[in-house]
Amino acid sequence: MKGTRIIVIGFILLAMLLVGCGGAKASTEKSDVQKVYSPDWWESQDPSADYLYFYGAATKVSEKAARTSAKTEAFSNAAQYVKAYVKDMMSDFVQESGSDNPRVLEFTERVTKVVSDAKFANAVPTKSEVIVVKENGQDRYKVFTQLAVPKDTVNKEMNSAIHNEEAMYNEFKATQAFQKLDAELAGQK
Repeated sequence: MKGTRIIVIGFILLAMLLVGCGGAKASTEKSDVQKVYSPDWWESQDPSADYLYFYGAATKVSEKAARTSAKTEAFSNAAQYVKAYVKDMMSDFVQESGSDNPRVLEFTERVTKVVSDAKFANAVPTKSEVIVVKENGQDRYKVFTQLAVPKDTVNKEMNSAIHNEEAMYNEFKATQAFQKLDAELAGQK
């Protein structure tokens, strides 16, 4: 009986030792996970800045093509953001005014398009980084680009588009919603 107890305790200790060693071995094995490189400034925003920053990246055989593609992607990201931002503000404006008028909704869409097209006049690429990567034994250029779009420009263009539409301006000028929109634009500066 005493011998059986010693054997059982021996097996338990051996099992614990094997489990302990197996766990240690598993934690030291190499993983297939690799960190993907990006610059330290990549996808950062400064809430107190007068700019919104947008980012693009591209990998091409030609450095010039990679730069162009990265800048194009940054502009595309900016257009998507600004269009959504303006639509949200205009939607809030339409809801506040309590209008289901199709003419108002068409106006909202038109203002959104005007603003998203016009605001890029002052957009500036502010940072760029090029690295060379090997793909299938061939050098490729990977370019990271940061684009700065002035917040003020977007707000001014939207305000101008609204005020240029005289019929709509006169219709909503006295409403609280229009005053709220003007206050929001002034607060964005």
